[in-house]
Amino acid sequence: MTSDRRRAAALCFVLVLGIAGLMTFQTLIPTIMPLWSLSSTEAGFVAAVGFAAYAVVAPVVVALTDRIDARKVVATGLVLSTVSGLGFALVADGFWSALLWRLLGGLGMAATYMPGLKALTDRVHGPELGRLQSFYTASYSVGTAASVLAAGTVADLAGWRGAFALSGVLPAIGLGVLLLTLRPVTLAPHAGGAGFLDPRPVLRDRPAMAYIWGYAGHCFELFGFRTWMVAFLTFAAAHGGTDLQPSTIALLVTGMLLLGLPASVMGNERAMRGDRRATLSRLMPAAALVGLVFGLGAYLPFWLLALAMAAYSALMMADSAALTVGLVASSPASRQGLSIGVQQLAGTAAAVVAPLLSGMALDTLGRDNVAGWWSAFAILALGPLLGIVALRAMLPGAQARDAVNSVSTAGKRTAPPPS
Repeated sequence: MTSDRRRAAALCFVLVLGIAGLMTFQTLIPTIMPLWSLSSTEAGFVAAVGFAAYAVVAPVVVALTDRIDARKVVATGLVLSTVSGLGFALVADGFWSALLWRLLGGLGMAATYMPGLKALTDRVHGPELGRLQSFYTASYSVGTAASVLAAGTVADLAGWRGAFALSGVLPAIGLGVLLLTLRPVTLAPHAGGAGFLDPRPVLRDRPAMAYIWGYAGHCFELFGFRTWMVAFLTFAAAHGGTDLQPSTIALLVTGMLLLGLPASVMGNERAMRGDRRATLSRLMPAAALVGLVFGLGAYLPFWLLALAMAAYSALMMADSAALTVGLVASSPASRQGLSIGVQQLAGTAAAVVAPLLSGMALDTLGRDNVAGWWSAFAILALGPLLGIVALRAMLPGAQARDAVNSVSTAGKRTAPPPS
C-alpha cells in the first residue's frame, strides 16, 4: 500500500470512529420517544439540532483549514464528540438536555468530517487524489452504519445510556489513531488573512455553486430519510404483523447504510469517466421519484419493503461523492476549504430543515398510519428535484467535464473558476 493510500485509510478510519454518535439518537427514537413523552416534532428537533450547530460552525472551521493544519481541527472535533457522547449518557433526561448534548455533538462533527477531507487533500497529490477523496466521503456511510449498529446492539445489552457512552468512547480512540498516524504539515502562506472567511468569491463561482446547491438538495433528502429509517421500519413491521426486535431492525438499517459506500464510490467513478452533470442528472431525479412513493411501501410485505429500502438508500447515496469531488475540483487550491465550508453550510441547513418538516408532517397526519409516512418521505423527495434544477441551470456540460479531467489527471484544478 502506498503512503498516500495509508494516509487515506487512516483518515477514513478516524472518520468512522469520530461520527460514532451521529445516528445514536435516531436509532433509539422508538425507545426514547415514549420514555420522555416526545412528539415527532420534538424528536425531529433533537435530531436536527446537531446539524444546526454543524451548519453554523462548519463554514468557519473548514475555511480555517486553508490557514492551519486540518489535523488540529479534526483533533478538536474528536474531543468535542467524546464529551457529547459521554455527557448524553450520564446527564440527558429529557428534551432540553438532549438538545444540549446533541448540539455539542454537531460541533464535534463539524470539526471532524470536512476538515478530515481537507487534511487528506493537503497530504495527497497526484492522479489518485479524486479517487481517495471519494473513498473518504463514502466512508461517512460506513460511520453512519456503524453508529446505527452500535446503538442498536449496545442498547439491547446495556440500555440506551450504554449506547451513548460507547458513542463517546469511540471518538477518543479515533483521536489516538489520528495523532499516531498523521504527521503535521505546514501549509503554504497566503497573502493577507483578513478575508479568509469572505464567501463572496465562492458565491460568484457558478460551477462551485452548482455543486453546492445540488449537495443541499441531496442532504435534504438523505438526512431526513436517515432520521426516520428505524422508526419507519418499526412502524412497517408492526403494520404488517411482523414481530422484530429493535436490534434486528438496527442490523437491517446498518446493512442498508453500508451500501452507501460502494454506491457513492461507483457514482463518482461513473462521473469521472464522462459528463459529471449528465451523471447527476440521472441519479438525483431517480432518487426523488422513488421518494415520492416510498412511504406507500408500508403496504408491501415487510421483507420486500426492506429490500426496496436498501435499494433506495443506495440510490440516494450514489450522487454524494460525485457532488463533493466535483466541488473540490472546480475550486482553486487557495480556497478549497472555503468552498467546502459554504457547501457544508448549505447542505447542513437543508439537513436541519428536513427532519423538522417531515416530523411536522408525521404529527399532522399521524405516525401510526401510512398517510403520515407517505407525506414525510414525499416532502424529502423535493430536495434532489430542486438540487438538480439548480445544478443543470448553473453548470454547463463542458465545465462539468473539465472538472472531472482535473481530478483524474492532476488531483486539483489548474485554473481559477470564472467569477
